[in-house]
Amino acid sequence: MVEALAPVLARWTQTAEATAVPLTGGSEATAYAVRGPGGRFVLRHCGLPDRDPMPVVASLAAAGCAARHGVGAPRPCPTREGEAFALVAGGRCAGLWTLSTWVPGRPRRRWHALAPAQAAALGGALARLHAALRDLPPDMVRPLTGPPARHGRPHDQVLHGDPSPGNVLFGGRDATVDVGFVDFDRVDRGPVERDLARALVGMPPWATPGTTRLARTVLLGYRATGAAVRPARLWEAIDVALEEGARWLDTARLSDAGRRAGARWLDRARRVRITPDELDAIAAADRAAARPAGPTG
Repeated sequence: MVEALAPVLARWTQTAEATAVPLTGGSEATAYAVRGPGGRFVLRHCGLPDRDPMPVVASLAAAGCAARHGVGAPRPCPTREGEAFALVAGGRCAGLWTLSTWVPGRPRRRWHALAPAQAAALGGALARLHAALRDLPPDMVRPLTGPPARHGRPHDQVLHGDPSPGNVLFGGRDATVDVGFVDFDRVDRGPVERDLARALVGMPPWATPGTTRLARTVLLGYRATGAAVRPARLWEAIDVALEEGARWLDTARLSDAGRRAGARWLDRARRVRITPDELDAIAAADRAAARPAGPTG
């Protein structure tokens, strides 16, 4: 497939003489890392020519909006004709193709091993992403879960839709943690707690004492930007995400031991609740721990 991509790459000025290498991951598309005189990019095959292009356009709009606001996100590149995507009608490369700038960083697949600074940075970056996406009209996106409200809901906004471990990149040096978001293919609309729930449930097994602390640190990082978290809405969204996990357990090809372990994890996770008072107490304790000790004696 890679050798057949030259006509597709020629649809963009930046990649006319570039090379492409397949990328792993990606929930809704086949992706290629592209390098050429114009820089580094990601080329994505988003479906066959008869696919409805509107979800693709919505995902590009969300990623572009985030990038314009300084959030680490892929900036869409228009084709030579100024189109949001390239449509290839036939042949091995038939389908909808998009090109976006490369986002630096690496995914951390084992979120339960995140350092506290990374967990706090994840929460803060997600809050900044949500603040950026408020510029977009929610009606441009079809909700992933539940029927669309006729006129929307007061707290609905555009969301990333899947801020899970494979779609969040970590970088930076020393005490600085940079966080970027990729794969906006499942762009969603709803309350911000829906994205937060998907991030927390992507922290297996987050219902153990150590990872519950990390979940609290993510929420503290989110709130440190001034953004609000409504616990009742968050737990409702987490319950939905956990039920999705339960349905997956019922259908996935797992050993009996794996299925029992998954059921135990779900049971523990359903019992975890973090109240606003707990968050405030943790934040106060963290500030006290960071305060230089005064003179003694």
